[in-house]
Amino acid sequence: MKEKKTMAFVFLGFLILLGFILTFSCTYTVDQSEYAVLETFGKPSSNIINPGLNFKLPYPIQSVRKISRETFSLTLGYEETKSNMVIHENESKMITGDENIILADLEVQWRISDPIAFLYNTDQPVNIL
Repeated sequence: MKEKKTMAFVFLGFLILLGFILTFSCTYTVDQSEYAVLETFGKPSSNIINPGLNFKLPYPIQSVRKISRETFSLTLGYEETKSNMVIHENESKMITGDENIILADLEVQWRISDPIAFLYNTDQPVNIL
């Protein structure tokens, strides 16, 4: 009789632990400063997930990829440090239409407008810039 109570207690503990694991693996949060894309068996869904608490199926079935909504910055031709500015001439040399060489230092600022295209259309989207 005592053995049955012990087995029932162990089984109940196992069910509670399994419930906690499923609860935490099936919920996720998306911050206001993030985009999230839900993947089912590795393929992205067609919509972007709204910020807040969301639900999904456990890991092997569904996963979530998050990327930032911030404005990114890329400098070409120079690098700013706290004390001074270092110029990289090889990066800043450009040829104009009339075949003159100019040194162009520039900063490109960009923001992700389509997270699905950013994540899945190329392997290294930042290197394309």
